Amino acid sequence: MNITCENQAYEAISEALVVYIQTTHGNSAL
Repeated sequence: MNITCENQAYEAISEALVVYIQTTHGNSAL
């Protein structure tokens, strides 16, 4: 596995997770 690809995928998932939390629970969740 390419470490760079794994890092990019992890960052994409993390960003999507933050957006998901903000949209579902509002900014107060962070």
